[in-house]
Amino acid sequence: MGVSAIWPDFQAEPFMGSPMGRGAQLPGTLPSRRNVFIFLGMIIAIALAARVVMACLLSSPCNDAYFYFCIADLLTLQKYDQAFTHLNLNTYPAILAVLHSCGLDWVTAGKLWGVTASTLTILPLFGWARRLWGDRIALVVALLYAVHPEMIELGVEPIREPTFWLFLAWGLYAMDRAFAELKWRFFCLAGIVTTLAIFTRTEGLMLLIVLGIGASMALFKNTIWKRRLQVVSRLTSCLALTRLLCSDVLRRCRGCIFRWSAV
Repeated sequence: MGVSAIWPDFQAEPFMGSPMGRGAQLPGTLPSRRNVFIFLGMIIAIALAARVVMACLLSSPCNDAYFYFCIADLLTLQKYDQAFTHLNLNTYPAILAVLHSCGLDWVTAGKLWGVTASTLTILPLFGWARRLWGDRIALVVALLYAVHPEMIELGVEPIREPTFWLFLAWGLYAMDRAFAELKWRFFCLAGIVTTLAIFTRTEGLMLLIVLGIGASMALFKNTIWKRRLQVVSRLTSCLALTRLLCSDVLRRCRGCIFRWSAV
């Protein structure tokens, strides 16, 4: 039995939504979501197994990990001034502090979150690639990410990179669906994950560039003024939510030593 017999072309089946005209279905093909998600489940299982094995083999974390452990420890001790002196407000030490409060030691908490975040990144990464290029390429993208040696190695280290990958992938997926379907919930999701990405690494600001490009393309593609107004209104809500979240966090930290350049 050939590959085409068990793996039909699934171009018309995006992950959790319609492709809105992209990747049209080929004549005579019947998309099967069951096969797609079987392959995706296998890729996730491979990624999880590889990262669990690597985490068990990792005897000593990298030097940067101990820096984040120290910052998280300062947060648990409520020594915010000292914590923000060394590092700007960041999502990763906060996550470590929460896991540590559950009874995990710092190294175990870092490894556990790294394995979880780097594995879950496959879902939005697959969804984003599927909407752009179809199922086959999306599965290849997910597989390459799952088995790439450097991604596996960095994914289990107690550093902020896996967390940033997760937020970045969700941001790209949410923005793609937001401009394709013009639904409020995806614009709100894009605003939330963009904020989280910015407070993980400053490279998260690149999502704002993607947001601007997506808005320009959506305005150019939609010639109907009603659709253009929908794009503008929903884009405004996304930017407003991002700014509101950032401003609220900064306001709460006003009494602490806060240095944007330290991110």
